[in-house]
Amino acid sequence: MLRTSQVKFSGKYIVIISLLLVITAGVIYTKIIGRISINMDTCIKGKLFYVKYIKGLSQLRDNDYVTFLFKGNKILHKNTRLIKFVGCMPGERIITVGLKYYCINKRGKHYLGRACTKAIPKCPKHIAFNQIVPKNKLFAIGTAANSYDSRYWGFVNSKSITGRAYKIF
Repeated sequence: MLRTSQVKFSGKYIVIISLLLVITAGVIYTKIIGRISINMDTCIKGKLFYVKYIKGLSQLRDNDYVTFLFKGNKILHKNTRLIKFVGCMPGERIITVGLKYYCINKRGKHYLGRACTKAIPKCPKHIAFNQIVPKNKLFAIGTAANSYDSRYWGFVNSKSITGRAYKIF
């Protein structure tokens, strides 16, 4: 026969096990299916995104939203999660003409954006490109003129990619 204290004790274990199951299911869901992400940055249009977990570049195309962990530098911390557009994929040519950036691929020459100038306070030095995007890399760009992106820190490594994002609003 069970005593009241034994039933309460068993109830605590049920609560703990239930919580662990919910947390485990949440982790599995975000790793396999996806997650909702709130964008606090003004460099991309959109505030709410659904992010599907992916590894590498195989599920990405030009103009897709991509999430990745930033490699880190003096401006942004290592492993800061960013959302940007895929501007140029491996095998495509990225070029800079003055301050303007273009991607050249099978569909033609596409304008990506312009680098900021010294007239904007704290404008970082941009990188001039005239090269093919290397294998396992991509050129990521924001939609805002002051977006801190591949124009200033170079290519994103495919190992840093954490998901493909879909704008909800």
